Amino acid sequence: MHLIIAIVHEQDAPLIVATLVEAGLKVTQISATGKLLQPGSAALLLGVSEDELRQALQLLHAYWQEQPAPPAPDRLEEESEWQTVPLPRVVGGGSLFILPVERYEQVLSGVSR
Repeated sequence: MHLIIAIVHEQDAPLIVATLVEAGLKVTQISATGKLLQPGSAALLLGVSEDELRQALQLLHAYWQEQPAPPAPDRLEEESEWQTVPLPRVVGGGSLFILPVERYEQVLSGVSR
């Protein structure tokens, strides 16, 4: 068994979660911020078997294709003599952490499985 921690763009998370659930995978979304999880990011946790690992990774990678984004708004001050040229930005992608799970327990009504 493996634990996949996927850091994704917050706007992509609902569609990614729906796709993973539709494929029969179990996923939990966690909202968090910090240096690793920049604002606008979400963490997805997936517990997958060895057989499900490849399928989960393929589904996640399908959403991580670079997409062009509009340039950031220009923030020139009136006194500035410098002119800036908006540079194209690329959004999309994410980070994956794949950890082996040595032991897994699911507790329901005080009974471990």
